[in-house]
Amino acid sequence: MLPHALTLRIPMAVCICFALLAGLPALAQKGKKHSKKEEEKIPVYNYVIDDPMDAFGRQPQPQQAPTRTVTLPEFCMHGGTVADTMYWYEHYDAAHKIINPDTLTDHTLLRYVSLMESYTDREHTYKDASGKLQPLPVSKIIYRYDRLGADKWLSVNYKTNKTFKLQDHVNDIVRRDTIRSTDGSSVIRAYYRVSQLQ
Repeated sequence: MLPHALTLRIPMAVCICFALLAGLPALAQKGKKHSKKEEEKIPVYNYVIDDPMDAFGRQPQPQQAPTRTVTLPEFCMHGGTVADTMYWYEHYDAAHKIINPDTLTDHTLLRYVSLMESYTDREHTYKDASGKLQPLPVSKIIYRYDRLGADKWLSVNYKTNKTFKLQDHVNDIVRRDTIRSTDGSSVIRAYYRVSQLQ
């Protein structure tokens, strides 16, 4: 037989266990109510679906480069290649430095123009670095235009040794060409009429 003190303790422990077990559903229910309140407080975010192209790295659209217009005398529009002879213009500023005409902001800044001719002289030869005979390349000026004033030119024909005075007619545009620059911008070359003075 168990001692009297121990008998009293067992029923007391059993009672506490029963009380705890009976209170568990109420505690569980209380916990559920608390979690519902927490769910109600959780913020809801509206997500925007990204453009599928973003996954490939969207490329920025290039800015459209501005189009500029430069005004040149009409004798600057002739050139090109005839048979094996090439013609081109060299443009100079007041310091006799070669300039790109597409960079001009004012047509009067163009002070000298040379029409160049380039061809291969097959009747004359030279020895190259390896000692082989090569036809002689020739480049020379065939026309020269020197600005005499804001609206006048002196033209020199190097083949005939004749000179002419020319008059600008800046408001009389005879042709327009669009040139694409290396930076992607466009340049419109507007050629104005030039007449010979008597």
